[in-house]
Amino acid sequence: MKAEIKSTPVLLIIISVIVLAYFVGCTRSEVITLTEDTFTDKVKEKDTAWFVKFCVPWCKHCKKLGSLWEDVGKVMEGEDEIEIGEVNCGTSKPVCNKVDIHSYPTFKVFYDGEEVAKYKGNYNIYMLGCFSLSLFVLIHALYLFRLCFEMFVLWNIEPHYQL
Repeated sequence: MKAEIKSTPVLLIIISVIVLAYFVGCTRSEVITLTEDTFTDKVKEKDTAWFVKFCVPWCKHCKKLGSLWEDVGKVMEGEDEIEIGEVNCGTSKPVCNKVDIHSYPTFKVFYDGEEVAKYKGNYNIYMLGCFSLSLFVLIHALYLFRLCFEMFVLWNIEPHYQL
């Protein structure tokens, strides 16, 4: 009887992992393919950061990433302020030239049409995911700063106390 009690939680954990893996595998990837026609308009979207991977199909380092970029897309699924994109520099060379891509893979962040960061960390789901989430925090901080700036400078709000 003791063996059954001890094995039940383990069995439940195994079943949970299998079910979770199934649903993660079924989820649609949130990586958006950007091309010469779509890149500029997409990265200029208001209040949206774009974390973009630039790669070419023949690059061995890009191939080693495997499904990592799709996994980052799944992790960031549902975050409206952050989009995960991908540019194939083989078919969209003008885009890669415009944003100064000289090696593959290259990961860059764009906000309101401007490049704001280049990722230089490790290529694993945890580091890329943490970097993406830090973008989320940064975007909200920028939004709050902009709101305060408008209130105090543009609206010329006076302090509530007088000396």
